[in-house]
Amino acid sequence: MLEGQLSGKTNTLIQNIIPYSYGEKNFLHYIIDYIINLIRIIFPIETLWKSPSRGIFFVPIQLFAIHLLFKYTKVLKYKFENYKVVSNIVIYIAAFILVQALFEPDFGSVFRHSMNLMPFYLYLYFTLDYKKIIENIKNSEVTNKIKRSRHGKLRIIWR
Repeated sequence: MLEGQLSGKTNTLIQNIIPYSYGEKNFLHYIIDYIINLIRIIFPIETLWKSPSRGIFFVPIQLFAIHLLFKYTKVLKYKFENYKVVSNIVIYIAAFILVQALFEPDFGSVFRHSMNLMPFYLYLYFTLDYKKIIENIKNSEVTNKIKRSRHGKLRIIWR
């Protein structure tokens, strides 16, 4: 229904790839369309030919953001008090992208609304030392193994 209203007004419309007629869409169609649209939003390569002026800026920013997101998901597995902000930022960005895949009608809206995440991307990129975080994670794993072997119990103690 929304596709019909926006079809002449935007050239970056996110149309469903699987065609269906009115009343034919069921829950399975909805889930499949959601997953496909999520992939299209995460990797927005099609904006390069739908709207080159937006695509030139949006594609590198989005790919950089996804790279940062996947890079920092390693921190989510560990419960570090000093990296709690990083965990919250990663969860917020992931939730934002998932909601965008559900509600955004076109790539122009995705681009505009994802600019709200730019301060978080800049924080992750410029203020954190990723190598130091990974080093702390590895040191913590070694410390946990030593403490487990010393006590003979499977007891994880976080530093």
